[in-house]
Amino acid sequence: MKKTYKRKNLMLAWLLISSSLLMTCQKKAVENNICDGKGQPIITSVYAVDRSTVITQGEYNQYVVIKGENLCNLQKFSFNDVEVSIDQLYANNKELTVKIPNRVPENLNNKITVETPSGKAQFDFKINIPPVAIKSIENEYAPVGTIMAMAGQSFDFGGYLKGEGKVYFGNILAKVEKATVDSLYVKVPQGATQGMTIKTVDKYGT
Repeated sequence: MKKTYKRKNLMLAWLLISSSLLMTCQKKAVENNICDGKGQPIITSVYAVDRSTVITQGEYNQYVVIKGENLCNLQKFSFNDVEVSIDQLYANNKELTVKIPNRVPENLNNKITVETPSGKAQFDFKINIPPVAIKSIENEYAPVGTIMAMAGQSFDFGGYLKGEGKVYFGNILAKVEKATVDSLYVKVPQGATQGMTIKTVDKYGT
């Protein structure tokens, strides 16, 4: 009886260890974006991270949960044309969790795109990009011909980093000497006077 009891205990212990190893392997497989799904990827909906609120649009740096089928074995993932590195998202067969990158797209198509060895799927989803805006001016009384520094937002979206955006003092066009995502350095033009309205016109004419 003792031998039988010991054998049963050994078998039970082995089964527990095997199950634990299997679960660990399965977990690692999912974490590494590997699964058995080989069909065409399908996106059915997008949720907030609470997994109960369906959303159709999102903000920079927001985490979203994308539901569907065959969503792992990803080769490529993007919002608009902005790709997200595969190692920056969590994917399994039924869903993937990803953070919306704070990068401006060249092609604003308002779509999520996933690609796997079995095909590609797209889904309508809008990223709310903050509008181009000047929030403050560092040296608002800068003389004509000197550089005025302006802090703001979304100057990359407005095309300023590529010389496609414009700045006006009243109706006088100024030269943008340097631009970053959140700053403009503008030469005060001839004819500019104190109190003039400064406005931006992005590459879309707005």
